[in-house]
Order: sequence, then C-alpha cells, then structure tokens
Amino acid sequence: MLKTATYERAEALERYLAPHDDGVFSYPVLVQDDELERFPQAACDVLKTWGLPDYFVPSSLGGALANGEEALSILRCVSRRDLSVAIALGKTYLGAIHVWIAGTPAQQRELADLVRRGEPVSFGLTEKAHGGDVTRTAVRAEPVAGGYLLDGEKWLTNNGTRSAALTVLARTEAVEGARSCSLLLVNKAALAAGSYAHLPKIHTLGIRGADISGIRFERAFVPDAALVGARGGGLDVAIRGLQVTRLFCAGFSLGAADTALRLTLDFVRSRELFGATVWDIDSARAAVVDAFADLLLADATAIVAHRVMHLAPEELSVVSAVVKYLVPTLCERLVRELGVVMGARYYLREEYESGIFQKILRDSAVVSLFDGSTAVNLSTLAVQLRALRQTRLRMTRPAAEELSERAASRYRLGAPLPNFDARRLQLLNFGKDAALQGLELAFERFAAGGLPHVSTDVHACIESLLRRLIRERDVCETAVESTHARLGAAAPASAECFELARRYARLHAAAACFGSWFTSRAQLHPVFMGGEWLAYTLHRALEPLCPEHAFEARPFAAAMAEALLALRREGRLFSLAPLRLAGSFDSVTTTESARGNE
Repeated sequence: MLKTATYERAEALERYLAPHDDGVFSYPVLVQDDELERFPQAACDVLKTWGLPDYFVPSSLGGALANGEEALSILRCVSRRDLSVAIALGKTYLGAIHVWIAGTPAQQRELADLVRRGEPVSFGLTEKAHGGDVTRTAVRAEPVAGGYLLDGEKWLTNNGTRSAALTVLARTEAVEGARSCSLLLVNKAALAAGSYAHLPKIHTLGIRGADISGIRFERAFVPDAALVGARGGGLDVAIRGLQVTRLFCAGFSLGAADTALRLTLDFVRSRELFGATVWDIDSARAAVVDAFADLLLADATAIVAHRVMHLAPEELSVVSAVVKYLVPTLCERLVRELGVVMGARYYLREEYESGIFQKILRDSAVVSLFDGSTAVNLSTLAVQLRALRQTRLRMTRPAAEELSERAASRYRLGAPLPNFDARRLQLLNFGKDAALQGLELAFERFAAGGLPHVSTDVHACIESLLRRLIRERDVCETAVESTHARLGAAAPASAECFELARRYARLHAAAACFGSWFTSRAQLHPVFMGGEWLAYTLHRALEPLCPEHAFEARPFAAAMAEALLALRREGRLFSLAPLRLAGSFDSVTTTESARGNE
C-alpha cells in the first residue's frame, strides 16, 4: 500500500500538526482570522518551526526539496487545514523558482539562506494596467553604470509587503516584445531608503488574511549582480518557472477539496431527515460519490505530473497546463456541488464546524488565478494541439513501444525519482505527451487480461471505457486539424481550439488515472486494487464528452461509496496515495518533533 519513503515526511508533518489542530489550526481560529482579514502568523510559525521552508529550497542548496511527489503530499497536508496559510508560505517557491532555474551560484546561495530562515519571497509579475499580458510590462529597469534603476508598480502580488526579497520582471529594453524584459532578484534590505513603497493590502473574496498587495519602485538601484539569467531572457525564465509552480498549485486545490469532501461526508452521515440520514438519500449519496471520483481524477493527474517533472521535464509545457487548468476547476466544481448537498450549512459563517465550509468555498476559487489563469493555460494547450496530433500520427510501432517503456515509470507511484533537471524545460514541447500517445499499447496489454483482483464485469467496463477514450482522442485530434484547415494561423486563439483544449485535458487526465492503476495497482490501498474506482472515475472523466453513456459505470457506485467510507474510517487522505492523517496514529505527543527534513 505505497509503503515508500515518498510519503513518510507528509505523515511526519501530520503527526507534528495533530496537537495544533485544536489550537492555531482549529476551525474557530482559522475562521476568526479570516473574518478579521488577519494574517495567520501563528499557524505559519508552527510550520516554520517544523521546517516547511526547507521544502522550497532544492536539496543541492541545503534544502529538503528533492522529490516533487513528496512536496505535493506535504503541501496537501497544509492546504487541507487552511489555504490562507498554505498560500502565504507556498508562494515563496513562486518567488524563488526562477533563481533555482537560472540564477548564479551566488544568487542561489543568498536566496537559499533567506528562504531557509523562513523569510517570504514574492514574484513581482503582474501590473494593474496589463494583467496577464506580461509582454507589455511597464515597470522599467533602466541600465546604468553598475546596475539598473527600477521604476513602476507591481500589483496583486502575494506577499508583496511581507516579503524580504522578490524577483521582478522588468523592461530592460525600450521597445515591447518577447526579448525586452529581464528578471531581477531584489533584496529589499539592500534598497535605498525612499526608493520603494508597499502598496495597500487588497481586499479579496477568499484567503482574506493573505498579504495580497504590491510594491512601487522609484528609481531604486539594484546592482548588475541582481540580474537572473540573461538580459532580455526574463520571459523565457518566467515561463519555464511557471511550468513547475503550476504543478504545485494542484496541492492547494487537492487539500481544500479533501476537507470539503470530509466535512460533507461526516455531515450527511450524521444529519437525520425524514427518519433516515442524508447519506441514505440516493441523490445525496450519488453527489458525494461523484465528488470522490472527481477528486481521484484530479489526484492521479497531479501525482503523475509531479513525477513527469523529474522524468520528462520537456513535456511540462503540456502537462503543467493540463494540471493547472483541470485540477483547480475540477476541485472548485466539486466543492460547489458538495455545497448543494450541505444545504444551508455550507452558506453559514458559523454553526457547522464554525463555518469553515464557506471559507473553503471562497478560498479554493482563487487557485485558478495563480501562476497563469484558466484562460492562459487553455491557450498554452491550444497552441500545441496540432503538434501533439502530428507527432502521434508519425510515430512508428517501435517508437511507440519505446515511448511506452520509458513512460511506465511515471505511473509507478511513490517509486524513487531522478533529480529534477531544469535545463530540460522547454517553452513548447514539440508534440510530446506520452499519456495519450501510448494509449493503444496500454489498451492491448490491459485487454490481454489475467489481472488479479479484477472481476470480469470491472474488466469489461474498463475495456469499453478505454475504447471510448481512444475514440474521443481521435475525434479531438481530427477536430483540431479541421479547425486549423479552416482558420489557419488564427486557429489556436479560436473558441473552437479552446474547447478542444478543455477536451484534451480531460482525456489526458483519464489516461493518467488508467496508467496509475494499471502500473501500480499491486501497491495501492485494497479499496483501489479491484478497479471499480477506475471504471467510475473514467466514466466521470468521459461523461461530459459523450453524455450518451452517462450511466455505464453506475453499477460501481456502491463500491465507490464503500471505498470512501473505508478511507474515512481509517483516517486517510482521499487519494491513490492515502497517507495517514492526524488522529489516525496510535499515539501522538506534543513533543513529536522531528523536522520534516531530518
């Protein structure tokens, strides 16, 4: 049952946080902080003491970040408690990633020391006038003797005020364009007095306590040594960095969705109506089971993507866009739909569990905006759809077999991973996506049968769903070619290609689910081994694409419900990697200390 070192540190964090779940991480305290728009400093301090900032620093620089799959599990443990806390701390990685990718050794050492001391770092990217159109960046870094003079405002910046340092995207050339901007590592302590000012906190619908603000520069001098990467290469480095941080945003969404599902499950099983519990009402139970399936779809997609980061980083321009579009939108939707099951209880800012559900509903909706909005990620996918099709069509049988062999390791959940090599990141991946390009071979191996613990009915249903998955992929690819033939160069920006990008993301996620189960089923929790969850989750993934098959996997709803209840009884995360949560261990003491990196 995934007894690997990959998840040991997340369980160590769960043990460490257990005593604090009645204190700074209790629902009354978290809701009160949110009501007052108060930064959750006490909760952040608890996590700093454990050593969470070390997970934002690569192990090669003295930190603990060596395995993306492990980092995802740790971030989920924080996010399932409170997104304000997770985002306040986690966004340091967004500020630092560009230095880890392209910084000099001196810059990396300086920033690693700062981060490991628990100092926040932010990323000065967006501006009020231009939003996501970063090619029109107006903040100017005027080259002068020995460095640059920064002028202008960065807006809507996580930790904009609290950060000790920030990486800033600024224009170093007079004209607009892809090569006009550079990245600068700015240590606020080194700036002259009066050369910068913090902008006021921005009041937000969710994560109300977070420091969402900004910074204004007024001819602030930074030395030449502050330049991260090549002059004019800022957008290149920023885009490659976002490919990585988009994956980590999945941890925010998955953690919040886990708690929303847990709260709803406990509520429907205890709330009595008309002489029975809400759980006994077919429609309510079906909605909860559907949410579980959607969570598993997002879960598998995210875990596999974090493994791809190590194994095939050249695929991340597609994989990270899929994850950043699909996981937050799936999780937002399932939280909203669980709110319908909760009825009035989801809407109240007190009462059931201190009103934490309505906070989760508001907080989780913001993740789609981070590190490139939904529209930005769909656009990133849309411009690559044709290349993905052409690569698959050109692929010979031997090439497909080689690809399948290489790709199998991404589905071995919890297995050791090589070091992440940022040099392999590419702005566009030139048509590589092993998840969908190796489907036929995977189908052949599955159809051969002989799988222990898999019943005839389950096998037949999965086989039918895989045939449909392959067919829908082919339909999607044909539509991509047709759209390009009709619209030419304008095709990637068309509404048609955006819709096809949405479809492609679902197909990729379905393939990730199947690959994870087919490759790792012997190591999964017993509730996942038989494949009923896979049949049901594939059905949920494909249903919006072909609603005529809406009830094909409904016979496995009862098995899904039992799997959900079993994980809840055992106190486990709702995940294919169901690590034990606080409260599920035999003994927990307030002196359990071990920092996560020891």
